[in-house]
Amino acid sequence: ACAAVVAELGEGWLDRGWAEVAFRAPVYAGEHLRTTVDGDGRLSQAKDDGTVTIEGRVGLGDGPWLDELATP
Repeated sequence: ACAAVVAELGEGWLDRGWAEVAFRAPVYAGEHLRTTVDGDGRLSQAKDDGTVTIEGRVGLGDGPWLDELATP
């Protein structure tokens, strides 16, 4: 999925980007996947049969949930 994210957000995402994803279905060797990232940062990955395997959001900078994290 990283290649689709970098294509949409640029290589800066590799150094200063975030991702929040949910894994919806397993993927097995040999299955073809299509990954898309829209202009709002919505990430989706699906198999050829339409089964969604990953859904989430990506972005540059700090994740919107960063302030919710607490160091134990």
